[in-house]
Amino acid sequence: VLPERMFQMVSWEMLKPYLQSHVRLFEIGCAYGFFVNYVLKNGAKQACGIDVCMDAIQYARSSFGPFFGLSSDPDVSGFQFNCLVAWDVWEHLVDPIEYFSKYISRLAPGGIFAIGTIDSSSAVARIRGACWRQIHPPTHVHYPTKKGIARGMTSLGLEVLEHGHIGHYRALESYLAVFGLDKLVRGGRLAEQIRKYPILLDLKDEQVIT
Repeated sequence: VLPERMFQMVSWEMLKPYLQSHVRLFEIGCAYGFFVNYVLKNGAKQACGIDVCMDAIQYARSSFGPFFGLSSDPDVSGFQFNCLVAWDVWEHLVDPIEYFSKYISRLAPGGIFAIGTIDSSSAVARIRGACWRQIHPPTHVHYPTKKGIARGMTSLGLEVLEHGHIGHYRALESYLAVFGLDKLVRGGRLAEQIRKYPILLDLKDEQVIT
């Protein structure tokens, strides 16, 4: 839970310099609703999200409130927003430009659009080739490059404000498990806290553009 919360905090802090005073955030691919819930507690006036997974939406609604719906839900899709985000969605779409264009057209004047996705032009991706961790069809059907994403934003009529890479916080135990060392830290509450300690890993193969 803590590594996920760290990602929410970092993402929100990254967006805040570009946001208007009354943030109405719309998230595409909200999954279980953690990011929407976080921004509602940390300054957003309104926030809502959609996803294609009914189980995820049901969890979000039962845990955080009626701020979520399926992509086809007319009540949710009518939400008026000035901040549009989509974390880890682009790579799942056959034609992301066409898909996002309908949401960009509803973005309030002066609003921002931020996405996080993979970077197939990164050094890690080139070195790993077919063994790169982000290559796993059929869930990933689009493998954007950093230059390709920038061109995509331009084709959508958007100005790029910031474009970089972002790492993820993972629990220490996940790193230990890679080397078969996860059983070294055992015991009571202190050991459990050590196992769950979040550590940032940035391989420069996941990009964020606003």
